[in-house]
Amino acid sequence: MSTRWSRPCRHAVWIVLLFLLAPIHFLQLLPHFSTHLVGDVLDTAEYPWNVWWTAHALLDHQSNPFHSNHMFYPLGMNLVQHTYTFLDGLWYTLVRPWVPLLAFHNLLTWMSIFLNSLAAYVLVFRLTGLSGMAFIGALAFGHSPILTSYLGTQSLIEPYLFVFFVWASYHLFEVRRYGWGVLAGILLGLAVYNYPYFFVFGLVWLTVLVSYRLFPWSVKPSGVSGEPGRARIGTVLPWLIFGLLFALTLLSREAWEMLKISAFFNTLNGLGFLTGIYFLLKAEDIFTAKRKAGREADPAPSGWVKRLGPRSLEWRPPGGKETVRILTLSALVLAAALLTTFPYTQSYLTDPGTRSAVKSLPIDFETFSVDLASFFAPMHPWLSGLSQKIAADWKLGRPLLGTHGFFGYLWMILLVAGISFFFKRPALRVWIMAWLVFFFFCLGPYLKFHGITYTGLVLPGTLLPKLPLLGSTRTLSRFVVPLTLCTVVIGCLILKDFFQKCSPGSRVFGYAGLGLVTAFETALFPYPLQLPITDYRVPAVYQSLAARAQAREGVLLDLPLQTKSGEHWKGKRETRTFFYQTVHGQYNVGGVSSKLDDSVFAFFQKLPGVVAFWEQRPITREELAAFLSVLRVDWIVLEKSRYDPKTLETYLTALAQTPGLKKFFEDADFVGFQVLQKPVPTSTTGAALPIRHGPAWIG
Repeated sequence: MSTRWSRPCRHAVWIVLLFLLAPIHFLQLLPHFSTHLVGDVLDTAEYPWNVWWTAHALLDHQSNPFHSNHMFYPLGMNLVQHTYTFLDGLWYTLVRPWVPLLAFHNLLTWMSIFLNSLAAYVLVFRLTGLSGMAFIGALAFGHSPILTSYLGTQSLIEPYLFVFFVWASYHLFEVRRYGWGVLAGILLGLAVYNYPYFFVFGLVWLTVLVSYRLFPWSVKPSGVSGEPGRARIGTVLPWLIFGLLFALTLLSREAWEMLKISAFFNTLNGLGFLTGIYFLLKAEDIFTAKRKAGREADPAPSGWVKRLGPRSLEWRPPGGKETVRILTLSALVLAAALLTTFPYTQSYLTDPGTRSAVKSLPIDFETFSVDLASFFAPMHPWLSGLSQKIAADWKLGRPLLGTHGFFGYLWMILLVAGISFFFKRPALRVWIMAWLVFFFFCLGPYLKFHGITYTGLVLPGTLLPKLPLLGSTRTLSRFVVPLTLCTVVIGCLILKDFFQKCSPGSRVFGYAGLGLVTAFETALFPYPLQLPITDYRVPAVYQSLAARAQAREGVLLDLPLQTKSGEHWKGKRETRTFFYQTVHGQYNVGGVSSKLDDSVFAFFQKLPGVVAFWEQRPITREELAAFLSVLRVDWIVLEKSRYDPKTLETYLTALAQTPGLKKFFEDADFVGFQVLQKPVPTSTTGAALPIRHGPAWIG
């Protein structure tokens, strides 16, 4: 094949195939492309709203798209702490007159999976020079269960800019050209507009990469080495640890309790385990050195050397000019990134609420982290029995909370092989070092195994709230995305030497075998895993509201009322309710965000009647009238099915007895009212409210 096809032609074939495979997990969506979304009624609903708001702010309001007063009225919210996908909204701004919102969002999901695959293809080809291997790596990353199992959470399936940044920054320090530094910085800066986590991932990767360049080292034999054919402990140890973790994952809870395994999970034992590994390796080196002491040692290498028996770690600090060049290149990357992120950072720094919103993060740190057992839980339906056994939450009897970490058994084996070759293959070292950093971050502040959090075993993630920038990452499980990328890269580098020695015909069979195994473990083969889709058609009451409002913006009290910030919320309601704002366009009293300042909840807590709205308890006419007076409400929509019959009756009675209300819609599920007369708020109820929209209107 390679003798007949030119390299551009081979790239074109692989890339077209990646494009065609991108939507395979949601083929059942195609007949409903403009009415349904991949995912659920929770987080999925936030992302088409993000896209709508960006276009609405830029085209209709000519206002700052990073702040929205259409939720949490009258305070509004700063979107830099929200899961805001500004870049997606910017693309929608260009095509809004011609492309329906839901169709655009579904097309965006398709393109995101393809772009993830394309970015991984470019990176792996840069490292291996093999287009077939690049396709396998792109398939493994682009269709990884880590990405495709997010069920339409758009920001989490868009790491392609981060991957392109990894490629550009790695190439930058190979060629040392300043143009690549500018490109890498722009890619890093743009990543924040897809998802701030990707910017943080990029900073962590850049730190590892620059540190590796500033403190280069190599392993040199000092005249004595292990016997031919004898496996060293350092080579075997990763396989032993992998086998031990897999065995612990498969053990039942009863076996854990009988063997008292949980008692070993504490910080002191963890440090003791690492210390024991160090002394075991050192003892092996000393023992081997004594056996081979008769051999002539190599001349002492230049540079600073730390002897470890038969091996020497040779540290060769770069010269002054080289150090300055490395620091200059890294500073150029950061400068270009900061300039690119200026609108985002300006919005962040000018609002003190964005920084105080981080207060609630320690709870989220513990909740949203990767369970160690999930790394071994396969995603393919044929292996569902094994997956359920592994992923069962022992404490609550339900699936593991947080994000799964399954890469595929093939890639886990290749990863362990790469770690065992850490001292022998310099090309692997920077990727393994980055993998270890991302691994400990994604585990969170404490070890979580089988759904049980062992607070006695403290991990590096517990330091993140105290660090700049990293403190804003409330969901540490997101670090499993760059962890997956490093795993795929390490696996491809391990396979590189083998495939380079193969004949062209053997490569075809090798790639086919790898492709089938990878497709099976990513649930693409023998049939694709079908992700659930959800109907996002807007109920008739909101359609009617939009028709009556005629593009004029008023205040909507949407009952039941919900005020939600991450895991902290008051009131219960589907997030899909806030998506309906993309049709009616009114200011919502409630809202949903990833992070809110605590003062937002404190503000709403003081409003008359709001506790009754949150708790869905009976409402009085006086409470309703006071609330309408304070917030100058224009519309009320009540979802009947959310209330028990007795409570619903109190709401309907209070609405009927309140003067100035006109019913404009009612069906079996909803009832809608227009507020025709709004009394002027008194000084004790609303004179100081920061009302942020124009004068109220009467339709």
